Amino acid sequence: MRITSPYTLRMSSILKGIAIVTGSASGIGRAIAGRLARDGFDIGLFDLSSSETPLRNVSNEIVQTT
Repeated sequence: MRITSPYTLRMSSILKGIAIVTGSASGIGRAIAGRLARDGFDIGLFDLSSSETPLRNVSNEIVQTT
């Protein structure tokens, strides 16, 4: 595992659990959702987009990379 900051170190040492990520269809929310999934969290993706397609794309991407 590559550690890039003290925050990352703390995240890698806590117990894995469930994370709810708002704004997860794009930007920072998307990046956080991907990182949490790679770190072993079960995640709930939420976004206020007018279409469910972007959120579905993020979900599919996370499933394929974890």
